[in-house]
Amino acid sequence: MIYFEVNRNNDVTYIHNMPFDEKYGLGKTEQELRKTGILVESIPEAEQVTGKVPVLKYDGENLYYDYIDAPISEDERFNQLQNELGNILFESAKDKARINDLEMQQGNLLMEIALLKMGGNA
Repeated sequence: MIYFEVNRNNDVTYIHNMPFDEKYGLGKTEQELRKTGILVESIPEAEQVTGKVPVLKYDGENLYYDYIDAPISEDERFNQLQNELGNILFESAKDKARINDLEMQQGNLLMEIALLKMGGNA
């Protein structure tokens, strides 16, 4: 038998594969173990899902797995931040170019206004 314990979120938090073993067991009777956990014959195997980590759960009757996003490595996070920074710098350059265009348009409009005030002749 396999012994396991769950928390309030139904996450399996502890597993012991040989709870009754003389040497490596928990040194408790079946009744004592049932007060603090659950005894089962087997635990299902998790599937390998790319980018996910299996979390063993118990719903009161069955063991099952939830698959959550795997934490990313420092290198992956660094690359992600570099990409975000590159996008921000690109957008900033586009904004600066647009500002420059608007400043040129403003200068041209001010020049036209000045010419109109002088009588429209250049």
